[in-house]
Amino acid sequence: MPKIDDETLRQRYEKAKAEWDERQKENRARQRREKAQADARRRTIIGEMVLHHVQENPHEHDRLMKRLDAFLKDPGDRALFDLPPRSEAPASVPSTEPSPPGNSSPQ
Repeated sequence: MPKIDDETLRQRYEKAKAEWDERQKENRARQRREKAQADARRRTIIGEMVLHHVQENPHEHDRLMKRLDAFLKDPGDRALFDLPPRSEAPASVPSTEPSPPGNSSPQ
């Protein structure tokens, strides 16, 4: 049996390690892809459930639209739901200053 010198062993080791590292990299990429696909599927299912609920309960439509109006900021996303573009300043901003002493707030 011929003897294998140190350089040949080192080259074989480096090649095997590089192949193993590449397999690990591919496995991590596959796991990230699968996780993203599962997350997208979960979101789709939730959306389908909400749409089904709104179709079964028409009175919930206005409530959903109000929540979407408050939640969506991107003009493109808002357009998908026929919502007007958001104004730069909110319609009403509650005061953060305390009421003067002796004045009670209306109830």
